[in-house]
Amino acid sequence: HATDLCRTMIKEKINMPWVCRSRVDCIDRETVHWMVKAGCERIEMGVESGNQHILDSINKKITLEQCKKAFKICKEEGLITAATYIIGFPGETKEEANNTISFANELDADYAACSPLVPMPGTDIFKESVDDPSFDSDWWRRYILNPEPSVEAKIWPTIMTEKEILSFIKKFYYQNYLNPRRIIRYLKQVNGFDDLLLKSKAAIRLLTGC
Repeated sequence: HATDLCRTMIKEKINMPWVCRSRVDCIDRETVHWMVKAGCERIEMGVESGNQHILDSINKKITLEQCKKAFKICKEEGLITAATYIIGFPGETKEEANNTISFANELDADYAACSPLVPMPGTDIFKESVDDPSFDSDWWRRYILNPEPSVEAKIWPTIMTEKEILSFIKKFYYQNYLNPRRIIRYLKQVNGFDDLLLKSKAAIRLLTGC
């Protein structure tokens, strides 16, 4: 269906740049080839973890090898890639958090984002978190009744503390964005002074935590 849509866009001369989200198990070279020809510039895919048993436990239904293959195809076909990750899954250890950071470095997506696990109502993980008396599972209800911007989403610490989870996320960004290979790549992609200024501000925020 995606390939047919892209071919139709080309046939109808719909010259419009676009971006999309997908899953690594939906990626094949032919589809990506036609996506690029139809104007796709960037693709974002959720990797979530660098540990296969965690991917299995959350029923993600993907493998680390599929992640490697999908991102490799997208890069070779000229797509800008973005990957998203989560640290703080139930039972996740410090070693496993480091595995996710290492896997993100290996995958080397053009952009990578990492967030702490926040149990959301309706998910199996939320149902598990409700049974933990130390977790404030009612924060979502309070937000719905009084959606003030000061309300913060609640992280569910199990093995690691909240402070440790946030520390690993900070480490994730440092290692992914402050390595020479990535810095050189971004410098090559700079498109004028305004773009350079924007990237410089982002780097300063990363270094200072502001």
